[in-house]
Parts: sequence; C-alpha cells; structure tokens
Amino acid sequence: MALNRKGETPKFLAGWKDIASYLGKGVRTVQRYEHEMGLPVRRPAAKSRAAVVATKAELDAWVAASPYRSVFSLPKTTIADNRAPARGITEGILEMVRLRDQMMELREELRSTLQTLQVTVENIHLKSVPPPVGGRFPLRMLIGETKPWLT
Repeated sequence: MALNRKGETPKFLAGWKDIASYLGKGVRTVQRYEHEMGLPVRRPAAKSRAAVVATKAELDAWVAASPYRSVFSLPKTTIADNRAPARGITEGILEMVRLRDQMMELREELRSTLQTLQVTVENIHLKSVPPPVGGRFPLRMLIGETKPWLT
C-alpha cells in the first residue's frame, strides 16, 4: 500500500455504510451528496452502480470545503427550467406551421385572383380592339394613337 506524505497508510472506507457512518449521515443522504454535491468517492469497477471506496482524508477535505461550495455553487435548475427552452422551440415550430398553412391559403387565393384578373383584362381587351384589317392590326393602334372607333 502507498504511503502518504506523513508516512502512514491512507485510511480507506469501503462501501456506503462505512462512508455514511464516518460522516454521521444515512446511506441515502451520502449517496445524494455524491450525486448532487460531488462527494469524493471512487468506484474501482468504473461502473455507475459499482461498490464505492473513499479515503478519510478526501472526505475530511470535502467536509471542510462545504462553506466554499455553498458560496461558489452553480444555480440549481429544476426540470421545469430545463423544459422551458424546449417549450419555446415547440411553440415556435407550431407557429411556423400555422404561418406556412396561412401562406399557402393566401398564395392559392392570390393565384385565383390573378387568373380572374387575367381573364377580365383579356375580355376588356378583346371588346376594345377592332377586328384586324386583312389579318393585321391598324398601324395607329400599334403606335398608341387614339382609337377613333371608341369615340
């Protein structure tokens, strides 16, 4: 076993029960400390649910640092806080779909209106233009002179 600076072997605690009794807390509380506040425990098998070990020196240092953790801790976020951005994105997507549908309806309405306008203009144009003379339109009509047949 490796020696520490003082020449003594490190004091290991094996398992949640030993760690909890050393800290004077319950097993579940110590597990919560590990999850939420970074209690220094190690898992030799490197699995998230494996047995744990800790050294007394690391635990003592962690307990001594607790006032600093409370001052410099990151703000706690709740599940509702984490879902707020997702809710905003979902609402944005729904609004985008609604606007796309509205745009498609307006586009179809515009297309129909343009077709009606085109037919109306063609009808007006056909009524105002005299029949071609010899298969050709009169020159004065092509150059934009007044149309004597309308007066």
